[in-house]
Amino acid sequence: MYHKYLSSKNFFEFLYKTDQDLAKKTKEKGCRICGSKVHVANYMRKPRGVGDLADDFSLCFSFCCSRDGCRKRALAQSIRFFGRAVYWGVHMVLISAMLNGRSPELKKIMSEFNVDIKTLKRWRQWWKDFFPTTKFWKKLKGELYEEVELFPQGFLMILQKYNSENDAIIKLLHLLNGLKEPI
Repeated sequence: MYHKYLSSKNFFEFLYKTDQDLAKKTKEKGCRICGSKVHVANYMRKPRGVGDLADDFSLCFSFCCSRDGCRKRALAQSIRFFGRAVYWGVHMVLISAMLNGRSPELKKIMSEFNVDIKTLKRWRQWWKDFFPTTKFWKKLKGELYEEVELFPQGFLMILQKYNSENDAIIKLLHLLNGLKEPI
């Protein structure tokens, strides 16, 4: 079901353009410490999961304060990357959703997306044990009309009741963008 998004150039192009918009907002705000103008300090990431995408998609939008003595760096928010994780954010979410707690799928997904079993288990553990305890989720679940049984699959299913599958994935990535917790 979610396979088509994990290797779609058009989908990654949309994610990239969304991140460009987020970066523009970060630049317009200026330095978060002193308010000075910021300079562009972008750098390349090497995310795992998709091999045939253009290098541009791996560009991480970063900024540096222009004022001597401050020079604080700021990363723009991103729906492509979750912190310092080495996999694309969408891979961490959708592969976890495809597993949906089922162990028989592990070997198939390991080979298809070249993800180590330890990584898959860590993601599953994060969704199962850590995510439901975050302040982020506790606040968000109060705004939902339904209980979420399984993460992230159940959360995506609720979002898909009110949005297209594509929009539900984008909304979830935007929501997780504000989480600031490692997956």
